[in-house]
Amino acid sequence: DLHSFPTRRSSDLTSEKTASPDTQESWDNSGIQISVGSGDIRVVMTALEITDEVISEAVSRNVDLLITHHPLIFGSLKNIDKASVNGQYLIDLIKNNISVYSSHTPFDKMWGGNNDRIAEKLGLENTDGFTVFKNGVRTTDLIGRVGDLPSQIGRAHV
Repeated sequence: DLHSFPTRRSSDLTSEKTASPDTQESWDNSGIQISVGSGDIRVVMTALEITDEVISEAVSRNVDLLITHHPLIFGSLKNIDKASVNGQYLIDLIKNNISVYSSHTPFDKMWGGNNDRIAEKLGLENTDGFTVFKNGVRTTDLIGRVGDLPSQIGRAHV
């Protein structure tokens, strides 16, 4: 999806109130992946993840900010090597002044996010997060959803 927004700063678009990076899992790397300036953001593109095709489309549309579900950078970045896929992606994005913001587990967890959309498509009712115990305290973990089907289905239909 490609959307042209009125002029906004990247900080206005990425200070997510509903899918805060603060809610990400410890192993995740949601948030700003690449920031190539403090200028205004006019054209935003969304994608599941970064691929050659996504970068080509972003360049052809003069995208300022690419928002992805899957982060490009996981773990510590030790080098940027043009010979590696991620290295080439990083070089291409920076050369074309395209900032990248990723919302992985925060978007999965948020109410109305990926897990709720999947549950909705399945027709689940009475959905809730998982019940887990952390430090002996019962809590709800929103990394997934559980719910009831409106009617029983046979395993052959799964």
